[in-house]
Amino acid sequence: MANVYGTQQTKANSVPMKMGDAHSMGGRMRVLSDSYVIPAASSVAVGDVLTIGELPRGARVWEAHLGASASSGSATLALGTIVTSGGVTTTTAAALLAAAVHSSNFNRSIESGQTATTASVVPLSYPDGATIIVTNATAKWTSGVTITCTIKYTID
Repeated sequence: MANVYGTQQTKANSVPMKMGDAHSMGGRMRVLSDSYVIPAASSVAVGDVLTIGELPRGARVWEAHLGASASSGSATLALGTIVTSGGVTTTTAAALLAAAVHSSNFNRSIESGQTATTASVVPLSYPDGATIIVTNATAKWTSGVTITCTIKYTID
């Protein structure tokens, strides 16, 4: 029976030894997390953008979670990014999670190897950094609902 090694372990076993990728071998996981309570007299409408925070240059997103404390009504929440690269700013409303109606029983996340039949979509690389946003595409957000977002990332 032969032993086989993953890509990073093969680098470590080589002579002379090669350095593995920092984000894959002993890298430090960092967290970007925030929440927002929709005001009672909600002025958050279709097309409005909730900014969660900034990812630094070179960030690799390993997990992203978007949740709501109660039903978002008919409003759909998407988790996206704003990226500026080479002087061009691109907003991708559903870069991390596609739009869907949320409730306290419907919190969504991406993570490595979600299912045995789905190829991993992570890490998502942001060499120029990114602004993490939550958008609403279909209706006014329900007042009093708390929207939470947590991003786990590494930096090379």
